[in-house]
Amino acid sequence: MKRLFLLATAAIVALASCTKTQVVNTEAPEEIAFKTVAGAMTKAAYSGTLGVFAEYTDDTPTTTSYFDNAPFAQDGGVWKGSKYWPKEGTLDFTFYAPHMKSGAEYNDGTKTLTLTIPDNGTAQTDYLVGKTRPMGESYTPDKKVNVQLDHVLASIKFTVKADKASVYQITSMVLNDTKQAGTAKFVYANNGNSYDASVENATGDTDFDVISSPTSVLTSDESVGEENGYLVFPSTGTSVTVEYTIGGAPQTKTLYLSADEWLSGKQYTYAISFTSNEILVSPTVVDSWTPGSATAPVAIN
Repeated sequence: MKRLFLLATAAIVALASCTKTQVVNTEAPEEIAFKTVAGAMTKAAYSGTLGVFAEYTDDTPTTTSYFDNAPFAQDGGVWKGSKYWPKEGTLDFTFYAPHMKSGAEYNDGTKTLTLTIPDNGTAQTDYLVGKTRPMGESYTPDKKVNVQLDHVLASIKFTVKADKASVYQITSMVLNDTKQAGTAKFVYANNGNSYDASVENATGDTDFDVISSPTSVLTSDESVGEENGYLVFPSTGTSVTVEYTIGGAPQTKTLYLSADEWLSGKQYTYAISFTSNEILVSPTVVDSWTPGSATAPVAIN
């Protein structure tokens, strides 16, 4: 009887020892969530969808694709996409917005995100791209990965003023031949903290009616046209054609805005001034976009 008791005790001890050496993770999988962070480029809160790529690295290290071009939608102030953290290893993320079912590709080998943007015409979309790639992210309870976004396109805005009030009246102003389509490539540094952008096959030749009904020009700078500007694909600056009257006499001028390239993520505001002898165009850069290069004022007699 004593022998049976000792054998039973030994079996219990052995079972307890065996149980202690087993690692069992009973936690439920947690959904990956992102939180957008306001940066210099995105003054307004973003509320659309995110397109997300993720690469998985284990302790080998071997990098593989965890998911490609997954849509993440806003849910209570964060973005979720029914994707879950791995229990081990880390993830590197690449972002853009809004999500496109096709037209977005990420190349792991070159760390390149390629966005093929369709011709938007007047139905414009403010495409955004991740300023950096959050790398080496791993699971912690209730974790939300921060996302900072940059503008892919350039933005063109206008203000007008005159040396005398109620003398000049604009009847039409058209931004000519803007590019609305093309391919943008973002090659990220290996540490994910920066990228080099390039543009290919910019096309479109879209005209925008900045002013289409009679507008009196005041003596102080007044914004005209779309409040948020006209989004254009990075390309060489074009021109704006202004039809106006001086004391009822009709005039037409075409103003060449810049010989420089309109760059991705930069906003160019052109201040158009009417005087008795000429129209002056003075490009500046304002608002929350990255400053773009500005040329000297252009006078057209």
